[in-house]
Amino acid sequence: MGGDGLDIIDLQLNFLEGNPIELEPNIEMHKVSFSDINKKKIGYHTYNRIINMLCLKDEDIKDFIINDNIDIYTFLVLYTIQSVEEKNNDESDKNFLNELISVLQAIFNDTVFLDINSGIFFIGKDGLSLNKNNFHLFQSILKKRNCLENIEEEIDNPDNEMARSLLERRKKAREKLAKAKARQSEDDDLEPLNITDLISIYAQAEHMKLEDVFQYDVYQFNNQFNRMKIFKDYDVNIQALIAGAKSEEIELQHWLSKIKTK
Repeated sequence: MGGDGLDIIDLQLNFLEGNPIELEPNIEMHKVSFSDINKKKIGYHTYNRIINMLCLKDEDIKDFIINDNIDIYTFLVLYTIQSVEEKNNDESDKNFLNELISVLQAIFNDTVFLDINSGIFFIGKDGLSLNKNNFHLFQSILKKRNCLENIEEEIDNPDNEMARSLLERRKKAREKLAKAKARQSEDDDLEPLNITDLISIYAQAEHMKLEDVFQYDVYQFNNQFNRMKIFKDYDVNIQALIAGAKSEEIELQHWLSKIKTK
């Protein structure tokens, strides 16, 4: 079941159920749940940072280097090797390889190590690998599963990929949420919501056990949280209309509609 070979609906169904996606024969990319991030001691901040790095577009790395001909996979390998060889006091550089490997191992659900001589990330003990040839497909699946790309728009227009990183999306979402809350509160010290808040809100709203919500990965949680939000917004807007609000002031989206990805 290859990432490129799946119908887009099948891909979404597999993401929604939490199934692994085949990168190549015998190489599967697994979902990484919030529970996995905790239990494997990766850390949510680290997971986001590594996913952000892995999902860079080739043109984005021009911000880091002068060479216009280098691709993201080569950049990733060179950056990783440099982080191992450099002897400075930057702990984030010193730990980058370990963080990268821990995230890749969670994604592949197997051991991963970088052969510095060949520049290849070997997976398991059978010679399987993440390399320059399959990295583009790996990156495409990773973007979709971590909600860094509009799946449907990519089919219609492959060049119209969303270039924003997860951290950038979270920052904008936080700012939007903070502004919305600020309009309802006079508390100047209001802090924007983070992923912990969102998980807690969702569990409470859906009457779910927290440990059940932690079994979701980013795709599943994003899908279910947005579906809940549509449902709650619809109910609130209907009540507002009943109470006399003007219809032109209400953005009414029926809860049986598609989730807007932008």
